[in-house]
Order: sequence, then C-alpha cells, then structure tokens
Amino acid sequence: MSIIDKWRELQAPLREEIMYGVFHKNSVLELGCGKGELASEIYQKNPNIRYIGVDLDPRLVEDARKNLSDYNHRLFVADASTFRMPGNQTVDAVVSLLLMFPLNIDFYGVGKLKNKFHETAYNALSKQGRYIFGTSSQNLEDELLDSGFGVMCTTPIRYAGVFTGHIYDCEKI
Repeated sequence: MSIIDKWRELQAPLREEIMYGVFHKNSVLELGCGKGELASEIYQKNPNIRYIGVDLDPRLVEDARKNLSDYNHRLFVADASTFRMPGNQTVDAVVSLLLMFPLNIDFYGVGKLKNKFHETAYNALSKQGRYIFGTSSQNLEDELLDSGFGVMCTTPIRYAGVFTGHIYDCEKI
C-alpha cells in the first residue's frame, strides 16, 4: 500500500463526516483544497452546492480548476490562515482535511496557525454554519468555544487500531 493510499484510508472517516455535514448545504469553503479531490466528492453528493476552495499552492489550484471545470466553483490561491471571503460573503459550511497533520509538528506552519484556521472558519460562516475538520490534537473543546464554536460532536479516528486523532463537528454560535 502506497503512502497516498494510507493517507486516504486515514482520512476516510473525516471524508464521510464531511459528506454527511455538507449534503444539504448550499455553500461550502474548503481550507486547503489541493487538486479538488474532496470537492469532486462533495459535488457527487450535492451537484448544486456553491464551492469555494483555497490553497497556498498555485499549481494545486490550477489542477483543481481543471478537475472541477464542470461545476460551480471559485478557487483562490491564498493562505487559508488569513483568507477572507470576497465581499463579506458567508458559507453554510467550512471543511478542512489540512488540519489532519499533527498540530505539534510545524508542517507548512499549520501547527502554529491552527487558531488562525478557526478564525478564518468563523469569519466565513453564516450563523449556525458548520465547521468540520480532523486533527491529531486532542481536547480542543475549550479552544473552539473561545473561537465562537459549539462542539456538536467529536469522533475518535483510529488507523490500524491505533488512535490517530479526532474529527470535530462544530457549529458557529
């Protein structure tokens, strides 16, 4: 099994939670959209959703543009930790696979910027919008509450029987 296959297997529970969380939503912002793979899955479940994707890597955003050419989307090359929705628009859901990286390891600076991701999500969300992400960090409930979110659900993630993190499903309060 390749490292990519292992990574997809690790992400599977989070992807399922995201699909459930955005199925009936009108709009979604993905922080760290990469090549648009998660967006393609979202469109398969909800082809009418308004999708906004943000990624720091212009090559990945260009790949996403090609992969999502049949769908209603807006893609931005931007730092997800400082991104602001154009024209103060809001979305019904913010999702991210990016925070799955261990937050105690500074991979692309994510470890130091997790609160900024929460701030980006909060600012982009409509009232009672959902913020769904996975992380290897534990006990973020107080941090999320301080950021203006109510934690609706946390689900442990296990890979090969070993605890690897949590999925957080939050609501803007």
